Amino acid sequence: MGLFTRTFSHKKWVDAVDRVTAGGDNGFNVRFQALEVDLDNIAAAFDTVASGLERQATINLVPGLTQSGTNGWVHGLGTASKAPSKGDAAGLQPVALPARGTIKTFRVLGQNTGNGTLKIELIRQEFTTSSQVSVVTITAPKTTSSQVFDLPRAPVAGTEGLDQKYSYFVSATLSGADPADVVALYGFQLICLTS
Repeated sequence: MGLFTRTFSHKKWVDAVDRVTAGGDNGFNVRFQALEVDLDNIAAAFDTVASGLERQATINLVPGLTQSGTNGWVHGLGTASKAPSKGDAAGLQPVALPARGTIKTFRVLGQNTGNGTLKIELIRQEFTTSSQVSVVTITAPKTTSSQVFDLPRAPVAGTEGLDQKYSYFVSATLSGADPADVVALYGFQLICLTS
């Protein structure tokens, strides 16, 4: 037996013999109620099938980096930038990911007009040992003042699986920038498959 077995069976009316009514054993109400039961059973069967399918979850994050070095990131409306008079910045941001599934991509958008090294990492940390592993490492290229880099990257093989024993965070570090350089982060995006 499959996920659904039809229970409704239509009994044909005969012209000039059957009188169509709303009530009674052969009325519209009884027949439509039987159809409702079958439709509810079909919906339940679809829910059962769909619950086993992977679903894509997209998690968009505005940079909200907590200072983790000598100089932190300066936050504006929806952005994080290096301080105008500084050549470096470092910050961390926790990320809430589904308990089970697979990370497909980590994506970063931003700008880096100088020669400083801008490295953004998605890191997982084990709860019991605090052991850390870089899931994705992105080194941003130099851009012009009118360009934005958009860098989606797949995780390192073996780190893509989501598990409740890990917590995740983004690390963004800038080093060696000129104080006049424009370095900004506009967003982080994670795409995961969950079941």
